[in-house]
Amino acid sequence: MNDRPGWIQLLYKRGSAGHALHSGILLNLTVESVAEVAASQPNGREELREVAMTELDSDDSQVVALSLVYLGVVGKPDDLTAIGRFADHPSDLIRKAARACLFGLRQAARGYPTE
Repeated sequence: MNDRPGWIQLLYKRGSAGHALHSGILLNLTVESVAEVAASQPNGREELREVAMTELDSDDSQVVALSLVYLGVVGKPDDLTAIGRFADHPSDLIRKAARACLFGLRQAARGYPTE
């Protein structure tokens, strides 16, 4: 992940250190802050989406779960199939992140605000 832009590396580092996935409140703060950070970078949403899609293949369950959280913010409807494979994952952390991501993307596809 060292070849990723610094702001994306920081998102993954902060997410891992903060255990953002273990609390609904922290998860909401993570989603809001991810949206703000991505929007502040040139092509930030697309760049983060690309990295998150790649990191879905990581062996680190925390990285996969964070990628799913980030895709819930910057993902596209075309990503639903790739994300859907994690909805029944044996890891509770990944499974919950995938289901939240799928819900967010489906809400966005229906025109509901997700940020």
